[in-house]
Amino acid sequence: MLREVDPQEMRNRHLGERIIVCGTGPSLRHLPDDPGITCIGVNDIWRWKKTPYVMILDRQHGFFNMSGCVTGDQSEKYLAVLASRPEYWIIRHPTWGEWQPKLKGKVVPLHYAHVRQKGAVRPADGTTVVGSSMMTPTMAAGFAFYMGAAEVGILGVDLRDHHAFNKRGKEASDHFARVAQAHKSIGRLVNLSKESSVDSLPLESLEKWLDEGSSPKSLLATSRSQEVSGVRVGSVLGESA
Repeated sequence: MLREVDPQEMRNRHLGERIIVCGTGPSLRHLPDDPGITCIGVNDIWRWKKTPYVMILDRQHGFFNMSGCVTGDQSEKYLAVLASRPEYWIIRHPTWGEWQPKLKGKVVPLHYAHVRQKGAVRPADGTTVVGSSMMTPTMAAGFAFYMGAAEVGILGVDLRDHHAFNKRGKEASDHFARVAQAHKSIGRLVNLSKESSVDSLPLESLEKWLDEGSSPKSLLATSRSQEVSGVRVGSVLGESA
């Protein structure tokens, strides 16, 4: 059974830190079991890495085949989600309700807006809002900034032959570019995978990034200076497609 958590409790929870958004692509194998940095995984990430946060946007039937059943790899993926035990689930509102009887832990209902024009989505009422996107990792990156991250790296978001969006790499790159642009006053979004087809973000070494992230004092100072200067860290969660 899931226990609902007020999204406001997550705002700036990781102020000034580095956060990795973990997809399930081949480059995820380069991430150490204990990277020393907070990670947000997506969907069935626990098949490979036990991240403290897991984001799901699909309804349960999104894991089913056309006949309404789960078979083969789809079954493995669905069952892996049910067996996962992150500290926090981040699930799209209102669909988290249908997951509630199946999952255990705390859930942060994720609200997002469908906005056609370009530009950051700024929540006026303090609710957790992200721009709509075709991909869970782009929305996870926005949520990382909501939690106060000064830098966010993506890993395992390779979009190669194994991925359903492997033929839409350019579109995915555009989405990540918009997320980066929307959050440029808050922090940096970088790609930590040389295998990734996402070419719109700066490419950085995972090893170096992890080493620097183990001592985030300079990042924290940057985030605090942004708050003092009037920038509400984590107030912008994303940008629409």
